[in-house]
Amino acid sequence: LGRIHPTFLGGEYLPDYRTAETEIARIVLDSTLRDVISLRARRTKTGLLRYSIVDEYEGVFVYPKLPSRGPLTLGQIVDWIDQTRLEADSDDAYGLGLTYTVSNYTQGEDVHKLENFTTVESDLYPELAQHYARLSSEWATATFLKSKEGEDRDEIIRCLIKIEWADNEAEADAFLKHHGL
Repeated sequence: LGRIHPTFLGGEYLPDYRTAETEIARIVLDSTLRDVISLRARRTKTGLLRYSIVDEYEGVFVYPKLPSRGPLTLGQIVDWIDQTRLEADSDDAYGLGLTYTVSNYTQGEDVHKLENFTTVESDLYPELAQHYARLSSEWATATFLKSKEGEDRDEIIRCLIKIEWADNEAEADAFLKHHGL
């Protein structure tokens, strides 16, 4: 499928699974190659669980030590994602759920194009997708509104319609009122 379009290559070059290792979640980037970061767990011979994070570029991820006896709770996996840093970006304050989105924004991409840039998927923790979609949407909204501070309200309404965050002036006005503007 990669010959059809590069986005079909997503995850194709992840490292092979180790013995008794399984993917518990994945972070998918809406990049040209649809890059994937895989969060994995494996049970050791002693029965302990070991967790790891791998990507297609041999990235080094820094994260806190995780519990090793039983599966992670939903809260623990959210903390894991939120506290993980790329070694190259050790000052990153966003964790894996937003760091790639924010990085693209700081490099000049329009915020409204990034709202769904990073998604989190998991068969074991299906609530992760909704949690990180909401987090990304909240970040995009806050970032957009901050970038429009001091602008004329009518201009912001036109912008909301243009970027398709609202279908009409009434929706755009309701959006702004909802956010205290």
